[in-house]
Amino acid sequence: MKKILFAIIALLAVAGQARAELDADALRFRSNIKNFLSEEGFSPYIDSDDESLCFKKEGVLYWIDFMGSKPVYIQFHRAGSSAEDCDIDRVLEIINEINREYRCVKLTLSSSRKSVMYNVELYCNSPEDFKYSFYKYIKVLESGKKEMLEKYAEGGSSSSSPAVKYNSASVRNEDADGDPITDYGTTIYSYRTKYLTPRVNLTVKKAGNYDIYVKMYGPNGLTTGSNSPDGYSYKTTKYLSEGTSDVKLTGWGSDTSGHWKSGDYRFEFYIDGKLLGTKYFSVK
Repeated sequence: MKKILFAIIALLAVAGQARAELDADALRFRSNIKNFLSEEGFSPYIDSDDESLCFKKEGVLYWIDFMGSKPVYIQFHRAGSSAEDCDIDRVLEIINEINREYRCVKLTLSSSRKSVMYNVELYCNSPEDFKYSFYKYIKVLESGKKEMLEKYAEGGSSSSSPAVKYNSASVRNEDADGDPITDYGTTIYSYRTKYLTPRVNLTVKKAGNYDIYVKMYGPNGLTTGSNSPDGYSYKTTKYLSEGTSDVKLTGWGSDTSGHWKSGDYRFEFYIDGKLLGTKYFSVK
């Protein structure tokens, strides 16, 4: 059974529903999709443990949970990938990154922390809606797994984890002398804005000088100046000591009050072309 082969994700209330007796709508939906899978050349079967609809494609196990009445709530799962002997912090970082990038597939670390699970969640009014996008769901599940493995391979295992790890960031509004106009953690008002200045909390494995490239996105997209590096807002070089500490970066803006208009903003921080982390914030 798949529950033995793969670690189960804790999905709170909906997980309990998956093991309960199916509603009539969900039961009819499952039966219709089972016939569809048979017509497509698969060999679907019902898992007696949790009432999910299971099938294999090219040797890979997939299963679908049906819950509730119209619209039926569906969880479409793909077999997970092992996270044993992996740097779990790095795995979680990649999971969060992919979940921000993809609108459909979601990645989750199993409760045992030994596998990464892949699923698509949606509400459907009719089996025809699900059938129409069935192969798209298969494709995005495959893409999610491929991206997870590729990103982890780029970052390496725990023995070769990144020299600098991003933990968090905060932003304040400063004047040209670096004095705060609006301090970290307080509301930034548009009419007072000059230089938006990030402070990042980093864990450094190897001390040294690092070039930190910064992208700042505002309501109109990436913000750049005449001396901006290609594809970035600015660059700052910092000596980073080993251990965990707050690092204040260069402010970005103008001496003129009201330089930044109200809206949603974000800073992205990069070292060696790799994204360290992202800070979302707003200007009122």
